[in-house]
Amino acid sequence: MQSHNIYSRKRARYVVSIGGNALEYGKGKAASLARAIESLYKRGDIVITHGNGPQVGKLASEEQSASLAILTAQTQAEIGIFMKGKLEENLPSPPEIAIVITSAVVNPGDPSFSNPTKPIGKFYGKKVARAMSQHGYAMRKLIGGYRRVVPSPIPLSIPELPLVKRLLDSHLLVIAGGGGGIPIVPIRRGIKFAEAVIDKDRTSSLIAEGIGAQMLLVLTNVDGAYLNYGKKGERLIGRAGVHEMNTYLRNGSFEEGSMKPKVEACVNFVEHTGKIAVIGNISRAEDVLALRRCTIITEGP
Repeated sequence: MQSHNIYSRKRARYVVSIGGNALEYGKGKAASLARAIESLYKRGDIVITHGNGPQVGKLASEEQSASLAILTAQTQAEIGIFMKGKLEENLPSPPEIAIVITSAVVNPGDPSFSNPTKPIGKFYGKKVARAMSQHGYAMRKLIGGYRRVVPSPIPLSIPELPLVKRLLDSHLLVIAGGGGGIPIVPIRRGIKFAEAVIDKDRTSSLIAEGIGAQMLLVLTNVDGAYLNYGKKGERLIGRAGVHEMNTYLRNGSFEEGSMKPKVEACVNFVEHTGKIAVIGNISRAEDVLALRRCTIITEGP
C-alpha cells in the first residue's frame, strides 16, 4: 500500500462526482475510472462523491417504513465499501482510502419539500406509475419512462467537512458526500432527519468549494450536457462559460432531477471559485480527465 507520508508539500485537490446510475459497474467502467483516479492522484488529493438514486429507491420499496435519511445512510456505507473495493482491485498502488459517512444541513422550508424533483428507484411503465401515484407516491415522466420523485433540498453546509480536510491533509483518498449526504435539520437540541434525498452534485459542489478544489468532475452515463437531448438536433455542449450555461438553465434546456442539477452544481462551483467544472462519461473517465469529449464549464465565455 502506498504511504501517505511521502508528500511534504501541499497538493492540489479535486472532487470526482459519480452518478448513482453510473455505479452499475462493468469491468470496463471500473478500469477506466481507476486509471483516471490514478492519474488524478498523481496531481493531487481526491474526494470521490457518489449518487444513490437507484439504490435508495430500491431500498425504499423494500423498507417502506424507513425514512429516506436512514436509507441514504445505508447506501453511503454499502456503496462506499463497494467503491473502495473496486478501486483497490483496479489501482496498481492504491492510496489509503477513507469512507466518511456524511450529513448535509438543509432548510426545512426549502420549496422542494412541496415540489419533489429527485428521481429515485427504477423506471416504470405508465400503468404501474399510475397505480403508485394512487398510493401516494409522487411520479414523474422522464426520458426513459416514469420514476418516483422525492424532495431534494439544497444542501447548506456539510458538518463533516473539517474531518474531510484533515484526511486530505494526510493524503488519503476520501469517499464522502454519498447520496448527497444524510439530510438533517438543526433543532434547538440536536438534529432531526429530513424526508428527502439531496442531489449529490450540489453536495459535491459544496465540498469542492469547501476544500479549495482545483476542479469538479461529474461522471455520469452520457458524454456531457446536451441541448435537445434525445430529440432532433441533439448537440453536446463542448466548452461554455457560466453566462451561456445560465442562459440554457433559464430556458429549461436540461431535465429536472437529471442533467439540470449537474449543470447548476457545476455553474455554482465555477462562479464561486473561478475554477473549472467538467461533465463527462464514466466509461471514458480518462478522456474526461484529459478534457476530451465532455462538457467543460469555465468562468469566461
